[in-house]
Amino acid sequence: ANGGHWSNPVTMSSLDTAKLLTLINGAPGTVWTAPNGKAVTSDVLSPSSRAFFKKELADQGMNDVLSTTNWCGADYPAPGIPQLVPSRWIAADGTVTVDGDAYQHDVRPCNANAEVTFAHKTGLVNNSGSDAGIVRSLPGKDGRNYIIAVFSNLGDQYQDPNRPPTAPGAHPVAYSEKYAQLGLTIDKYEARHYLASRR
Repeated sequence: ANGGHWSNPVTMSSLDTAKLLTLINGAPGTVWTAPNGKAVTSDVLSPSSRAFFKKELADQGMNDVLSTTNWCGADYPAPGIPQLVPSRWIAADGTVTVDGDAYQHDVRPCNANAEVTFAHKTGLVNNSGSDAGIVRSLPGKDGRNYIIAVFSNLGDQYQDPNRPPTAPGAHPVAYSEKYAQLGLTIDKYEARHYLASRR
């Protein structure tokens, strides 16, 4: 049920991940109650620990699952969460290279239209794919402040039939674009929810 018996065992569920991210994000008050009855608050992590985790997650370079801004302007995969790509990964020509993997798409147009930051962590093996993080609105954009966590059995052994071949020297599209479509749907919902709450 939770991936524990897959050939690449999953030992942390999407709910576990969302709960950890909620603590890292500094949720106020009692976040949940432990089995022993003790209230769990964000104070279980020190302010410096929360700041460290948020910074590390915010510097993510693999923006190709729930967010696909590394593929800015491509016909495939579909656009995902409209996040700002951290500048540390962007070359002078606007392309992103992470650990030697070049995405070969100019992300500057997507950064110019970005609506949120996405402090997240991706994961991929042959029989599972995941992405989880903290989404926050950029100044002047519709208010978002939410946690998203997706764990699926759509690993790299599954490919969409419309996935284009990988260009020589380019980073392959390793995830189904269904992830990005889901990310964008959830982000649009959160933006609408925010606007409705202000009426």
